[in-house]
Amino acid sequence: MFQLLPWTFAVDTVHFWVHYGLVCLGFLLGVITILVQLAKPAPYGKFDQGNNESWGVTINQRLGHILSDATPGVLLFLLVFFLYGTERQYANYVFLGLWQAHYIHRGIIHPLVMRYSKAQVPLGITLGGLFPNCIFSFLCADWISSARYPDKYY
Repeated sequence: MFQLLPWTFAVDTVHFWVHYGLVCLGFLLGVITILVQLAKPAPYGKFDQGNNESWGVTINQRLGHILSDATPGVLLFLLVFFLYGTERQYANYVFLGLWQAHYIHRGIIHPLVMRYSKAQVPLGITLGGLFPNCIFSFLCADWISSARYPDKYY
């Protein structure tokens, strides 16, 4: 029979409360970001008007894209999965492989083949993408590496 939640996660542990706290922090930062972006959009994409001095020095767009996506999506995820995770089942490794395939493409291959409209991006934009990606990657790696799936989980 189909289970609504086919995994378990220890609830009364520090591990759970770190995870839950970061989910709450991510939600709060998301709400703050929406409100700030409605008032004054970040100078990126169609909102880039050329007045980016307040967002810091500029770096190569490809490097900025790789730093903000590949660093948390590939490196941080692997560190959390192997150093912080508690489960080593077949399903955990399948999800690890799927995540890595996606983020190797998103964070490394895509920036190298994409045509950018501008060659430079302010460092503040890169860091603005890096921080939430670190939270998101940590949470996903923590969940994927700590969830216990049933033996016949498909």
